[in-house]
Amino acid sequence: MSRAPLLSLTALRVLAVTAISFSLLAACGKAQDAAEETAAEAVAEAAIESMTDAEIDIEDGGQTVSGVDEQGRAFSASQGDAATIPADFPSDVLVPEGLVLDTSMVVGANTFVGGTMPGDVAELTTRIDTHMKAAGWTSLMAMSEPGSSTLLWQRDDRSVNYMIETKPDGQLGVVISHAVEEKAPEAETAP
Repeated sequence: MSRAPLLSLTALRVLAVTAISFSLLAACGKAQDAAEETAAEAVAEAAIESMTDAEIDIEDGGQTVSGVDEQGRAFSASQGDAATIPADFPSDVLVPEGLVLDTSMVVGANTFVGGTMPGDVAELTTRIDTHMKAAGWTSLMAMSEPGSSTLLWQRDDRSVNYMIETKPDGQLGVVISHAVEEKAPEAETAP
């Protein structure tokens, strides 16, 4: 079965440039006032748009980048205080209580969120396993080693990947990605 790529080339370029923009804006420190912030956002938007076919908006003091790629798919990437769970994130996917987000990204129907929380890898893995099975998901892979765990789940045309690791400060780093398989266009039949 042929699968459409999860991210278009333009979306990948935008996300790479976004990551660089986040780094540059963070390196500049806090903007002195709203005018400077707006000017920096406008410069970053122009730079990204000149390198891609995407329409870009930068908001939240450079912490959120959003737009539409050449395939018409909306995308957004947020970091820090601007990172949130999208309103349409599926309710059958466990977002662990206590997870403090530092990153969220949406491309079309695909979502990636990451953050930190207190806890134990084994206990969180068990909690995810219990929730996902009860919600009708099928486990495709579970790999664990001391201090980390990777879990892959599937339900119909959707997949969820959890990556959990113990950070040096004892907190858990948690990344959740939810993807919806894009259907390949059906071949036209001759009349």
